[in-house]
Amino acid sequence: MADLSISNLFNVKGKTVLVTGGGVGVGKMIATGFAQNGANVYIAARKEKQLQEAVQDIKKVARGSVDYIVANVASKAGCDALIAEFKKRADTLHVLVNNSGITWGGPFENFPEEKGWDNVYAVNVKSIFYMTAGCVLALLTSHCKRSQCLVSRLSDYLTKAGTPTDPARVINVSSIASVDPFSEGALSDAGNGTWSYQSSKAAVNHLTSQLAVKLAPGCVTVNAILPGVYPSKMTAFGLQKAGDKMNAAQPMGRVGAPSDMAGLTLFLASPASAHITGAHIITDGGARLYKTTAFPFFVPLCAPCLIMSYRDDLDDRPAVKRRRADSAAAASPAKHSDLAEKTPQHLRRLLATNIQLRNQFNVQLDNHETACDVVLVQLLKFECVERLRAILLALNMDCDRLDDNWDMDQELERNEETPDEELWSPPLSPSMEDEQTRDLLHAQYAEILNSTFNIKELHIEQAVAIDLALKNKDVLVLQPAGSGKSLIFQLPAMIEHNVHPHKVTIVISPILALIRDQLRACREKGIPVLAITSDSEENITSANIHQRLRDERPVLIYTTPEQCRPTRWLHPILLGLYKDEYISRFALDEVHCMLSWGLTFRPAVSLDDSISWAAFELTHIPPQYLDINFLRRDFPAVPIVGLSATLSPRDVVEITRHLGLNNPILVRASLARPNLHIAIEHKHSSQTSNTVVDIINNRHRHHSGIIYRETRKSCERLATKLGERGILAAAYHAGLTENTLARVYNDWMSNKIRVIVATISFGLGIDKPDVRFVFHVDSPKSISSYFQEIGRAGRDGKKAECIWFYRYKDLVRELHPSGPNAMSLLKLREQKDAQAISSVAQEPVCVVRQVLRNLGEQSSPCGVCSNCKNLASGPLKTVDMTAFAKDVLDYLRAIFTDTPGGRITPAHLAKLLSGSVDKSTRKNNWDSYPGYGSAKRRGMSQDVVEIALDKLIFRHVLAVRCSDDTMAGGGYGFSNHWYLKLGAKAHDFKYLDDDGSLLESRSRATWRPRPTPKKKTLKRKTLTSRRQPRAYLSDDETASGDCEFELNDDDHNTALSQTSLPGPTRCPGRSYISDIPMDLEVNPLSVQFPCQPQLWQDGDDSDSDGCIVTYGSDI
Repeated sequence: MADLSISNLFNVKGKTVLVTGGGVGVGKMIATGFAQNGANVYIAARKEKQLQEAVQDIKKVARGSVDYIVANVASKAGCDALIAEFKKRADTLHVLVNNSGITWGGPFENFPEEKGWDNVYAVNVKSIFYMTAGCVLALLTSHCKRSQCLVSRLSDYLTKAGTPTDPARVINVSSIASVDPFSEGALSDAGNGTWSYQSSKAAVNHLTSQLAVKLAPGCVTVNAILPGVYPSKMTAFGLQKAGDKMNAAQPMGRVGAPSDMAGLTLFLASPASAHITGAHIITDGGARLYKTTAFPFFVPLCAPCLIMSYRDDLDDRPAVKRRRADSAAAASPAKHSDLAEKTPQHLRRLLATNIQLRNQFNVQLDNHETACDVVLVQLLKFECVERLRAILLALNMDCDRLDDNWDMDQELERNEETPDEELWSPPLSPSMEDEQTRDLLHAQYAEILNSTFNIKELHIEQAVAIDLALKNKDVLVLQPAGSGKSLIFQLPAMIEHNVHPHKVTIVISPILALIRDQLRACREKGIPVLAITSDSEENITSANIHQRLRDERPVLIYTTPEQCRPTRWLHPILLGLYKDEYISRFALDEVHCMLSWGLTFRPAVSLDDSISWAAFELTHIPPQYLDINFLRRDFPAVPIVGLSATLSPRDVVEITRHLGLNNPILVRASLARPNLHIAIEHKHSSQTSNTVVDIINNRHRHHSGIIYRETRKSCERLATKLGERGILAAAYHAGLTENTLARVYNDWMSNKIRVIVATISFGLGIDKPDVRFVFHVDSPKSISSYFQEIGRAGRDGKKAECIWFYRYKDLVRELHPSGPNAMSLLKLREQKDAQAISSVAQEPVCVVRQVLRNLGEQSSPCGVCSNCKNLASGPLKTVDMTAFAKDVLDYLRAIFTDTPGGRITPAHLAKLLSGSVDKSTRKNNWDSYPGYGSAKRRGMSQDVVEIALDKLIFRHVLAVRCSDDTMAGGGYGFSNHWYLKLGAKAHDFKYLDDDGSLLESRSRATWRPRPTPKKKTLKRKTLTSRRQPRAYLSDDETASGDCEFELNDDDHNTALSQTSLPGPTRCPGRSYISDIPMDLEVNPLSVQFPCQPQLWQDGDDSDSDGCIVTYGSDI
């Protein structure tokens, strides 16, 4: 009688198994299952380190042997090499698992070149054939009589791998995507389809059937597994973004687990499946039963218009019915029981995710952008709204306000605003102990301070930080620009060098320009310094470094993050100095760059003499500064001092964790700069350069200043225009030679030129005290960079002016990332930064308060920024823009209905609304629609139209998309063409009546630029004796006007009346570090709180063992 026991039917003990792609994900699951059940497993992949880690993990549970083979199966030669190496290690093969696979994402209209198909098919399809054909000699058996003729035609080399009752096995890993197409963005970035991947997996299914027929006579079965969502590198994108949605999308309520994949594979490799071949087995938790993909919430966002208009929202129910549904949901909490265990911070993030999801559904329904069943999209939206209600109930927010005219995004912004308890509290007066510390330092080191640094008195914060550095403590210094942070490591270095001449402080800085400036300043003070960078001027190499150290005995050694990494020649030199106890400390200047530049830093390569060091200032390449955590590992006894002007409490926690700081002490001063008067101006398309010229001539004719531009050409053009108008100016950017950059910098420092027009490669470390103005003609990309750049102004404590010319278009690339990397961590971080900076520019509240809050500090309204002066100038003129907004939506709907896929830029729409006519307007007959010229009929200037459109985009009534066929610069994200479509709020806008507006005229003011009052000013020949020169176009502007507005002359400088500086005002008292709370019985310098306070924890984040010791701040 046959043995039908489970131990026999599902026995794989002693079998030899080869798994390709076995280093991670599904392949590792399969290999672990075989090894744990006694099989001898070989895993193959390209990355040896990955394989080594996998083997170590599998061996912990293995009952059979585990080994790996490094191989690349993307070619026939690679497959042959893998098989040859396998035959050296084993003489029998019972099971071949073809698991290797790759994917490639891209938009349909411009899917990647042929390699997007060739590479995917080579790995996903060809490798299966080559591996199966190459291994068939090891799989076929002479015990099967039916295989004799086939065997004789192949070779005399036979093995005893299988029998008719337990044949050899080929198991091909396919995908559920082979039978049910995934929507764009499911396996790749949003909006990108995996066209080659899905079709390749369908080919795998067909190839499986063919091979099954071919090899069945040889006692070899061939089957395919079609997995749904399993944790793997390929699905990590979706799982990270919406893991809860993936679980809820499947009838089984979860995604696949290792036991599911291993169990099915073991079945197909065991005697229990001996009579199964050519089968395609789906393991997806029943997701296919929903008649949708395993990612149902990633419905198509860019599909053609294949459906009819369907506007009956399933959520358009009376409020009474909605409240009944809420009560029912509350009465049956099982569906959303997971919310009870989540922290408020996690709930807010879930709220944001679901709001974005609901908005995506609205966009699809309103723009007819879905190719699947409209009812399905409505159902998914309904589920999303129900989830939103559950989250709102968990947050104790009002669910009855989930009407269609409720601005959930605005509510979310208020809900997500950082709580005051997570911000730095305003510093208070210094303690008596602090003053005693400062006085003692003055008494001990007055000679060095006076003779070397020309400093008569230290600030309290400086003195405390210097004292801690001399005590060899790990210190984080958070002080505003211009407060003398460099003295905190320079003075201790000089003091210790005078006692121990071999002692040296290693200063690591991310900016070469900053290092050059520090070198110049130190050498002028007579401080011996060395710099080990890619800058050819220093000429320090591994061959002469020891001689230079002996001869020059430097106090400070400046270097960059990439130079001191373990793979560079400097690292063993530093280890030698550390062994001899010659390193006093590491000073990490601008330590905030560890977080903001970790993903966009320079490559760790040497520069040829022909390459400019400045050319690498803005290069976007793999991280270097973020990897500097090796300092604590390799130099555990050396204290670390980190310095920055922009660190939030969260940043402090992250930096402490990355650097492994030992109970760091935080010395903090207020970031507020009361002498800086900040103004935000609307950026005119063609008149901004003239505005800048007029402001400089009227208010800063003989002052020193900096103007920031985004591109090199715009720097050159504006500098040329300033020169033509009699202003001494020069351009500064990474495209200039080193000699030119040095000359421009020195001329500006010596006041031979007054204005420097620069990209962001110019700024950090610039210490010129008399800078009276900093203008941003192009919007900064983040709050921290903006704060750093305006920090160059007013370092002498006198009044300085900072004007930011804002226009939504300057941030459109960051706000709306496109292309294959749109969902990368770098792009998402840039998008988040752009959203924050755009919010500061759009919100009519104190600019300084918003900036400081984004940097983690509480602040009251400053009273001197443009917004504060607007609020204090009297009653604001409120303009209800509802009717105009409806005109815009109706006009666009009419155009998109008659011209599917119509392309209209924001600038073009502004022209159409203002009654302008051009070739495309006549060609498409767009001037025949009722909305044409509506702004002109309402008496709205082009300035107001532009502001209103910006607000409609900002409030998601309108949305923008990048044209995929414009590939300027060789890749996505560099296109000058951004086209409009209806946004997420356009779907809800129909429920608003004339008494309200998405521009929020009911709750806050929408300002209309007021005419500048006429003032008697001295006439200048430059303005009156000749015709105004044509405004130069910036790099991202086109002469055709497709992306720009045309402004009327009478709108020029309409907003300048609100930027004039007030009369001299006495700055508020100096802000100091806060006192320690009286109820804490601890030393003032040892107030401790966890490295990750409970207030900041989210979900399953593990607590850190470390802690931060904060000096004088109450978080």
